[in-house]
Amino acid sequence: MDRNKTILTKKQTALLLYSEHLRQIVDYNFFHKIIRDKEKLTCGKMLDYSMSENQIYLIKSNRDMLLHSAGEEWSYRRRNAVVREKEKDPKLRPKCQLCGARILEKHYIVNKYNKKELFVGSECIKEFYNENLSSDYYNYYRGKKARKFVKLAEEYPTIRRIVESSKYKQYDIAYPLKLEKQSMNEKLLVRKCLEKYLAVSSLDKEDVHYVKLKHYIEAFLSVQKQIDNFCEKNSNNKFILTNKLSESIISNQINGKALVENIRGQHDSVIDKRTASKITVVSFLENYKLWFNENFSNQNFNITKVANGKIYFSYKVNNVDYNFLANSQDFILCINGIFDDVNTSKRRDVSKIIDKIMVSKSDNENLFKYFDKHFSNLFEYRLNATQLLTRTLDSRKRSVRELFIENTSYDYYFVINSEELSVISRDTVKLFALGELFGNSNKQVFADVLFRNKYPRQVVLKKLRTILAEAEDIYGDLQ
Repeated sequence: MDRNKTILTKKQTALLLYSEHLRQIVDYNFFHKIIRDKEKLTCGKMLDYSMSENQIYLIKSNRDMLLHSAGEEWSYRRRNAVVREKEKDPKLRPKCQLCGARILEKHYIVNKYNKKELFVGSECIKEFYNENLSSDYYNYYRGKKARKFVKLAEEYPTIRRIVESSKYKQYDIAYPLKLEKQSMNEKLLVRKCLEKYLAVSSLDKEDVHYVKLKHYIEAFLSVQKQIDNFCEKNSNNKFILTNKLSESIISNQINGKALVENIRGQHDSVIDKRTASKITVVSFLENYKLWFNENFSNQNFNITKVANGKIYFSYKVNNVDYNFLANSQDFILCINGIFDDVNTSKRRDVSKIIDKIMVSKSDNENLFKYFDKHFSNLFEYRLNATQLLTRTLDSRKRSVRELFIENTSYDYYFVINSEELSVISRDTVKLFALGELFGNSNKQVFADVLFRNKYPRQVVLKKLRTILAEAEDIYGDLQ
């Protein structure tokens, strides 16, 4: 028998101590001696008081029945508010006779058998919700919660929508999942804190639950406003899959070939590239390889092989193949949506723009030479003074050579260093210069900026990233 196993909590032992039903199970005087201090009751404590294992088992196995029967002995009598002076000093407040916590209100209950009267707090009184509990108290308690909710709703008209409604219809639009998760986290915090706020008795605005709730509501509304704005500004964009359907496809990656056929059949041969990028199984990537090589063979690109979550490909320049390794998610996001129609302009873009691809060490110097030789008349070179920058790569600081090549005809930067070749938009470079406010979790947004030339969409996505950073700051401050 585990000596530390808790049989009854402090509140439960007190309830049984003051009730009559316990007399029918064990010797009351003997049991009273054990729990006279109203502490939690463990197997070890019961054994120390020479209680037999049979008696312990009897109490343990009938605990729920004992507590239920004990609770039915009590009925609600009246309520007295604690005097206002004592509210100012918590140490002066009386203690609940069940749990021992300081209370703001005394709720009196009476035992129908021994006529014993107890006063308990607002939390413990909820233990006695049964047919014997006076409807007067029930109506009072419900009315108190209603008054507090109405008062709060006057200050925050959207509070009912936050805690009661399901997800907005706009939530079906596949805007970045991280922003949705942020919003739902805030909504959950609002609900939890509201429950605590409505449970306590004080209507004072200085109540800790009220203060927390106010912050959570403001944070939620801030994030929700940005979601609504994003959905409104992008109402003309085509979002192919809803979040729920996307998650279903991504999570079912056991049979890649069947998955491909399912996508073709259900979505009219079109799949959102964000969803495709999250499918990393080899069998799926093999199908992607066949499709890619068929559509991009005349653009000097060729996928040589695939592995779980990885794509190996080559790019031919002057009859020389340069070998690259890319994360499959980054590659698919940057090239195009899988099974999409590939028009000529996008094919041309592919030959110029690659995002976040790793360059093999053997080809690194050749790439530098190639850019020096072939793009001197098209690009304005901007080298930092020492050509040495300290960056955090793979969680370790090391010095790397970095070359910025600015295209004067396009709004893109080619960024080359000893670890990677990147192409990022002009605005994105400015964001990185501000301290890399946005982490790896937002590569999807970067990819959209790269492959869409519509300036309004770039502005929307850039704004969205700023919004997300602000939301994360708010959320972090609340922790």
